[in-house]
Amino acid sequence: MKLLKSNEIIQVVQQKAMYQKVMVLYDDFASDIQINDIIQQMKGSCIFNKIHIKDAEPEIYNGYKLILYFCGVDSILHRKFDASEFVNIYLPQDKGILPYFVGLDNKIEDKQNYLLISNQMADVYALASLYFNRFFNYMQDLLYFQYSDKNFEFVDNEITMYRIIETLNNTTKDLEFVDIKLIKEIGLSYEDLIYVDFLLISAFKVVITSVSNHTLGLVDVYKSFKEDYAGVDRVYAMLGNRSLMNLVELNYNFLNNACEKTKTKILDLLPTNKIDKDRLIQIIDKIKTYAKQSDDLIGYLYLYDVFGS
Repeated sequence: MKLLKSNEIIQVVQQKAMYQKVMVLYDDFASDIQINDIIQQMKGSCIFNKIHIKDAEPEIYNGYKLILYFCGVDSILHRKFDASEFVNIYLPQDKGILPYFVGLDNKIEDKQNYLLISNQMADVYALASLYFNRFFNYMQDLLYFQYSDKNFEFVDNEITMYRIIETLNNTTKDLEFVDIKLIKEIGLSYEDLIYVDFLLISAFKVVITSVSNHTLGLVDVYKSFKEDYAGVDRVYAMLGNRSLMNLVELNYNFLNNACEKTKTKILDLLPTNKIDKDRLIQIIDKIKTYAKQSDDLIGYLYLYDVFGS
């Protein structure tokens, strides 16, 4: 991702899409003044159209070279179209930035896009997500491939938007943001992301500790799945596979320390204002619904009844 100053936007449009089709996408949080100013500057340089992002398809596939986004982060998070085939210039309407970096495959897009930022922006949710997903991808690599190149070096740099963007730009392209995948599939907002990360890392800490102490619980499979026989078969296949338990037993000290460090780093980033209790319960219920249908590591959180029946 390349950073832009406000006076460089039109220059990039002219360099990348001179006399070609340019789409301006906006949502309900966009500033009409800002949009109209850009459109006035583009006149004569390109052929442009303007559409609310919820109505982008199918028009977006009609030969556009470049897209300008005047959108909040949730509009980007839940977009359905593949943006990798366009030149993308993001003009955020709030502080969130992580979804600008992550493609439909929930990995960092290997493409140079453009982002306009301000000094007031600092998306700590992106850092929390990176911390969690490094841990999750590490465990998943070990579980399925017996090897991982993920590391847990928590460098204590100052937290600025430039540092966060630098970290995202340097993130390996094979790191899957499973928390982003989860909140997209169960309809949560970007504001919920850090709570999802904290709840998940806390749940994995429970599993790791319980394996070591031989105190793992187990969901009531038949009560939970009733006549969902495919679900019952999936859960019993997971139960019969001792790979996760063997992995934890053989690597307990390292996994426990890595999990605890990750949890502490995320905890340090949690907003100081208390989240509404009812909202937290809703998030937990949605995670449980997702975990119930999952056969990856998150599925084990349901199998071992971490969040309760």
